Amino acid sequence: MSQSYIQLNNISKRYGYNWIFRDVTFQLTSDKIFGISGRNGSGKSTLIKLLATHITPSSGSLMYHFEGGTVLPKNMYRYLTLSAPYTDIIPEFTLKELYQFHAIFKPMQVDVSEFLDIISLKKNDYDKRLSEYSSGMTQRVKLATAILSDVPLVLLDEPTSFLDASSKKWFVDLLSSYKNNRIIVIASNDPFDLELCGEVYALG
Repeated sequence: MSQSYIQLNNISKRYGYNWIFRDVTFQLTSDKIFGISGRNGSGKSTLIKLLATHITPSSGSLMYHFEGGTVLPKNMYRYLTLSAPYTDIIPEFTLKELYQFHAIFKPMQVDVSEFLDIISLKKNDYDKRLSEYSSGMTQRVKLATAILSDVPLVLLDEPTSFLDASSKKWFVDLLSSYKNNRIIVIASNDPFDLELCGEVYALG
């Protein structure tokens, strides 16, 4: 199996006259958890959105290499998932309905019953609307949906925000079980998150 990678060459991003970051160069490779650190406002979330092709760089080049060939940015939505504070889940759905809806667009590594078990909520939470979930429960759902999607690129922005100690352990165990043969990127300034990363790129 050929190795997947993403190459960033002198990537810069600005809004108007304000440069968020300039000349960012590094390579992301599979089988490694990569961290992006930096103070608030340094551009961590902007870089995650750029990797997700939600925005484009102001200058520089970015190349995606998956399945033995180059993937155009317009097709990258097939290869990635993103969990972030600014991503939403449909509040009217139950957990099972969320799985079924998500699986229409992204293949999953587990079936719906395994998905419910892995999230490890109480059984009486399964039939609740997601709007009734606490912030911590919602975060577990978003993380599980992203990590359990069968795609080679997983982007996690501030993954342990809203998680208590037991949920942080759950996250570490989940990530460890499903990290192989994938590129995983964590953007955070939380030492807990960054300790999970084999390599960290500091912005700002």
